[in-house]
Amino acid sequence: GNVVAQVLHEGRAYISPVREANKFFEKFSRDLTATDRYGDYARQRLPNTLQGMKLGAEGIHKLFDDIDPISGRKRSKPQEFNLNEVIQKVERLTQTVQANAEVFIENQVSNTLNCFGFMGDLQAALLNLFTNATHWLDTEETEYKKISISTEEHEDTLRILVSNNGPKIPPIHHERLFNAGFTLKTAGHGLGLVIAREAMRNSNGDLEFSPSYDSTTFILTIPTKAKEVDTNEKH
Repeated sequence: GNVVAQVLHEGRAYISPVREANKFFEKFSRDLTATDRYGDYARQRLPNTLQGMKLGAEGIHKLFDDIDPISGRKRSKPQEFNLNEVIQKVERLTQTVQANAEVFIENQVSNTLNCFGFMGDLQAALLNLFTNATHWLDTEETEYKKISISTEEHEDTLRILVSNNGPKIPPIHHERLFNAGFTLKTAGHGLGLVIAREAMRNSNGDLEFSPSYDSTTFILTIPTKAKEVDTNEKH
């Protein structure tokens, strides 16, 4: 049941930009060759629409790889990858819902920061946090709605802070946030954060909620390089 729920949860996020692209082509296909302002608008939106569709299709294709840890089957080796590349992919995947909710991304991450693990795990976790933050920000009348992402380096570990200035999570719920089935959403299934934490742990990282910040903040941790213990286990 949990595996099916995960496929549905992440699959919907990946399918969303594909569906939005379909709506775009249904509405603007005739305007793409027009010489009026509608044509200009359609052609201006086309590159981002195609990029979102491409990323969504790739996400669907990789979805089974992302849920491999639950099946217990051995995956390919973890690798070093650039953090901002993952963040930018997640931004593109969620750009439509962010635009509709008038949410802005404040990215304070250096382009030179690399992580070590499975890129799909971090992408899945960030996708969940961005989607959740956008949902709750959309319930607010705040003039400037934002999701902020920053980092802190601690030896061989990177802490990724994802914050939003939406409604605070009541303290009574803090200990239950990562319980399977718990949700504050009317139509939620309560597996999103559970899945996100499990994804991070599959890359020798973790995900936690921190109540010590002024904004609603979740902290992801992930190694910046291969741990020696992983190398020793091979011998």
